[in-house]
Amino acid sequence: MTIERVQMPLSNEELRHMGFTIGIADSADGYREDPCKHPSLNQSIAKVLATKTELHAWQEHPRFGNTKRASTDSMDDGTITDQMLLGGDSKVVVVDAENYTTKLARAARDAAKAAGKIPVIAKKMPALQERADRMRARLELAGIDFSRGMTQVPMYWVEYADDWTPVQCRGLLDSLEGLRIRDLKQTTSLAGRDIGRTIERLGYDIQCAAYRSGLERCVQDAFGRVTFEWVFVEDSMPHCVRLVRPAGSMLELGRARWRYAINTWARCINSGMWPGYEEQEVLYVEASAWALEEAARLEIDNEVAA
Repeated sequence: MTIERVQMPLSNEELRHMGFTIGIADSADGYREDPCKHPSLNQSIAKVLATKTELHAWQEHPRFGNTKRASTDSMDDGTITDQMLLGGDSKVVVVDAENYTTKLARAARDAAKAAGKIPVIAKKMPALQERADRMRARLELAGIDFSRGMTQVPMYWVEYADDWTPVQCRGLLDSLEGLRIRDLKQTTSLAGRDIGRTIERLGYDIQCAAYRSGLERCVQDAFGRVTFEWVFVEDSMPHCVRLVRPAGSMLELGRARWRYAINTWARCINSGMWPGYEEQEVLYVEASAWALEEAARLEIDNEVAA
């Protein structure tokens, strides 16, 4: 599959005529399977392109390799809590069983996952609900009320690669109120240095750049007016909340990594080539500063011992 390059930015109507999906959708049904005519780039695949290889992105994309990442119980618990806080708990399927050791329980679990829902054993629900209630109380103290806007908002738009190839994109916004996007994140530490490292390591900066750009392209006269905030909540007691906004350097990092993903995606879609590490040049690894310092200390210790 290839996508024809254009000579200049096209109107949304012209892009739609070419088969691209643009706008804010009413329902998130089918979002994760990528319902677009042209395979779409989202922030999670962009992160893979920026931190791994094109082949890894192909493997994870639902229209290509469709290899889903294995989830742990703690990851599922976090996702369920998020759904409760954002009002999307209809995606949660309660399995009436003690565990997944029986054939019937496993079938119910697998059916829920196949339908894009989140299965949970019934006896875990009271504790998860209590956890969500504690988090909601802390969010209220911080003045954050997700019910005031729309939640779980699917958005589709088009970016242009540097060679003017249109790239279909999609995103699922946790919260949209006017032109303000908020994304809910659970974390272990709210310390400033830890949050910054978490944003960079998990590619949240790419998500910020993608969603800001997407909303600007979906909503008329939105350029330069979109704001983005992360709502970080501790995943353990006391579930404190911290509102985080990207500073200039973080915005630039996200923009650069998002642009890299757009250009790489366009190249792979049009060439049909998805290289892995094998196609890259030999990697020369430098010793870290701390390892060199440790080696120097050992040399000094040897000289003293001698």
